[in-house]
Amino acid sequence: NITLSSDSPGDLDGVSATYELPDGWSAVNNNSALGTIQNGSYDSNSPDIDLGPNSGLGRYQINLSAVSDSDVGNNDSIDIEVWSKSQPEFVDLPDTIPRSRDYFPVKVNVTDYVKDKSYENIDTQLEITNSNFPGRIKSSNSSGIAVFNWSVKDETIGSYSIGTNTETNENIYVEGSDISSKLVKIQG
Repeated sequence: NITLSSDSPGDLDGVSATYELPDGWSAVNNNSALGTIQNGSYDSNSPDIDLGPNSGLGRYQINLSAVSDSDVGNNDSIDIEVWSKSQPEFVDLPDTIPRSRDYFPVKVNVTDYVKDKSYENIDTQLEITNSNFPGRIKSSNSSGIAVFNWSVKDETIGSYSIGTNTETNENIYVEGSDISSKLVKIQG
């Protein structure tokens, strides 16, 4: 919010607000003309902001200004952070795995929840219920894939629920995910 004040006891006429937004962003539904603000009162202007299809994640500054016809004005700025949410998805995980295999590579692709872009360096956790597999955390590689080697030869024949989720990475403004799971059978 921007506060305008004047030594004059009268109203402020012709007040308008402007916003300086990062490149590629635009104000939507912005009524920048606030009109007259009576002495002792205030008005606000909160436009919806469209970040555009190519905006990046991170911290941004929006500069605000307001001025009246009598040149009473003020400037302010706000910092905002643009975050995304990661989404883990199993890659080529079959419904049935033969127990005769020594290890089965469980692959998890970590993508952006909105843009479907892969993320590197997102800590990804894998847990397998009723299994000898200890819960593990691995970081996704440059292709967004985290690979966990599951020793299926050490498991009994039956069904296993495999769950994965990601952790928040504050350095790149990516929020962690909820658990995604799949039921898999080991056959003899």
